[in-house]
Amino acid sequence: MAEQIESVLTFILSGRHIGYLPCHCAAGWERQGLLRALDPTLDFVVPFTLAMHRAQAPGEAQLAFAQDLLAVFG
Repeated sequence: MAEQIESVLTFILSGRHIGYLPCHCAAGWERQGLLRALDPTLDFVVPFTLAMHRAQAPGEAQLAFAQDLLAVFG
């Protein structure tokens, strides 16, 4: 069992394992013909959670990052 995308990708590319990868991570490898989706109906969504230190005011970079996350993942 692996939890990091790079580790999962390494196992899958070895040809001896199957596993889940985010679509945006698998896309390039699929275009190269090195990966293929086994069954797209097995897709699932993993929620993102952003935690910020409540005792510190967020900086500009942190605010921009939070805004970008909200824009992409709503």
